[in-house]
Amino acid sequence: MKRTWMMVLLVNLMLSACAPVTGPTSAPSATPLSVAVLAPTSTATPTATVTVTPSPTPTDTATPSPTPSPTATATPTPIPTLLPEQVGGLSGVPDPRVTNPELFDLTRRDGPIPQFVNAMKKAGIEVSPDKVLNDLQFISTKADGAPLLDKDGKPFIVAAYNLDPNPNQTGETLEGPIPLLIATQNENEEWGWRRALFSDAIKIYRASNINNVRTVIAVTSDEFFYWKNNNKFISENFTAFTIPYDYSGDTKQRYDRDVNFRIIALKDLKTNNPVLIIGLTDLEDLKPEDFSSLEDVMTEVRKRISHGYSLFKQINNGDNIYVVLNEIHQGTPIYSFWEKFGDQFIIETFRIAQEVIKKNSPNAQLIYNETYNYAQEFTFYPDTLRIVKLLRKQELIDGVGMQMHMYLNDNETDPRLEEMKEIMQSFGIPVYITEFDISQIHLGNNPNYTQAVIAYKVVKSCVSSGTCVDLGFFGSQDNFSWLGPKAKAHPFDSNGQPKLFYYAILKALFNL
Repeated sequence: MKRTWMMVLLVNLMLSACAPVTGPTSAPSATPLSVAVLAPTSTATPTATVTVTPSPTPTDTATPSPTPSPTATATPTPIPTLLPEQVGGLSGVPDPRVTNPELFDLTRRDGPIPQFVNAMKKAGIEVSPDKVLNDLQFISTKADGAPLLDKDGKPFIVAAYNLDPNPNQTGETLEGPIPLLIATQNENEEWGWRRALFSDAIKIYRASNINNVRTVIAVTSDEFFYWKNNNKFISENFTAFTIPYDYSGDTKQRYDRDVNFRIIALKDLKTNNPVLIIGLTDLEDLKPEDFSSLEDVMTEVRKRISHGYSLFKQINNGDNIYVVLNEIHQGTPIYSFWEKFGDQFIIETFRIAQEVIKKNSPNAQLIYNETYNYAQEFTFYPDTLRIVKLLRKQELIDGVGMQMHMYLNDNETDPRLEEMKEIMQSFGIPVYITEFDISQIHLGNNPNYTQAVIAYKVVKSCVSSGTCVDLGFFGSQDNFSWLGPKAKAHPFDSNGQPKLFYYAILKALFNL
C-alpha cells in the first residue's frame, strides 16, 4: 500500500513538471472564444523557463526631442533679361536665347533661322546661320523713335536680321531689318517670344493710317484637304479665305458640292473672318443673244445671285465679301453682256445684289473685281475707275478688287510702289487685293529675289495706302498654284518652306 502511494505521488510530480505555466489573464472578450479540440501528442517536450524582467513604470517627465535645424529656402534662379538699353528702355524682357532655345536651334530644318538662311540661299544671298544668330538686333521703336505698339497700346519687340543683299550697293528695296522673332505681353504683362508670322503682323501691327489688313488665301479643294491635316500652317499665316465659285451650266452641281466641301472645311478651321467669294454672278455658259431684253437677263442674274447667297450665308450669317461682277474687259463673257445692254447691266446687277444679300446680311460687302489695274498704262485701270465711279454714284458698291496676277507674260510693267499706292487711293473706297501671285517664269536669272522685291512693293503700297484692307493670295504653296508648280508663284515652296517672297511680305507688313 505504501509502495502504491509512493508510485502515485511520483506520477503526480512528473505530471506537475510537464504542465504549462499559466500566463497573465487577458481581458475578457465580448465574443466567446470557440473551444478547439486538440489531438494528443505522443511525446511531451519540456518547456524552457524564461525569466521576464518587468519594464519600468513610465513617468510624466517627457524626454526632450532634439531641435531640428532650420531648412534653407531655395531661391529661384532669375530668368536672364535683356538690358533695357537693348530694347528701348523696356525692363523685364526675357533673353530669348535662354527662355526659347528652340528658336535658336540651327539643326532644326523648321527653325526660324535655318528657314531664313535657306530662303536667302535660293535667292542668291549667302549667309551662315551663325551670322544671322549673332547679328540679330532687337527693335522696339519705329524709325522716328516712337515705340512699337499693338492695337491695344501695348509694346512689342521684334528680333530682326539686317539684310544687305549687296554690300556694294545702297538703297536696295529689301535692304534693312527682316522680322524673324517677336515678343509680346500677355494679360499679366508677362513677355513671351515666338517666331514672327503673318498673323502677328495682322493682329499686332497696325499702320497709323489703316484700320486693318487681312492676309487672305484662295484655295483649291486639294489645298483645303491638305489644310485640314495641317491647321497650324493656316492659322499661323492667314486670317481669312477666298472661295472661287462657278455657277455655269452643267458644272453647277459639281461646284455646289465643291463649295459645300469648302464650307465644311472652313468650319473645321474655325475661321471667324468674312470670306471673299469670287464669281457670284457667273454667266460664262450664256450668250447675250439668248436674251431679248435686259429684264430677261436680270431674271437669270437674280436666280444665280440668290443661289450663291443661299450657299454662302452658312458662313458668318452671310456677312462676307462678294465679287458681284468680275472682269468686265474685252474677251470675257461678262464684257459681251455689257456690250449689248450697256452700263445699266452693271447697275442692275449690283442693285439685285443689294436686294438679295444686304437686305439679309447688312454687313456684307459688294465689290467689283478686275485684273491688270495696278498701273496707269494698263487699259483695265481706267475701265475699273469708270465702273467704280458709276456704281459709287448709285451708292451700290462697297469696295474694288485688284487681282495682282503678276508676270503671266514677259512684257509686263514693273510695279511701282508709289503709283500702286496712288491708284488704290484714287478709287475712293476700300481696296481688296483679291488674287495675288507672281509667276517666276519671266523673271530672269534670279527669280526668287526679283519675286520678293515685287512682293514687297505690292504689300508696302497696300499697307501705306490707307485704303487697302485685304491682301489675298491666290494659293499658298507652289505645288497648289493654278499656274502649275513650275511658276513658283507663291510665298511657300512645294514643301511648305518659306521663300524670300514670304520674308519680303513680313518686312512690308511690320513696316519697321
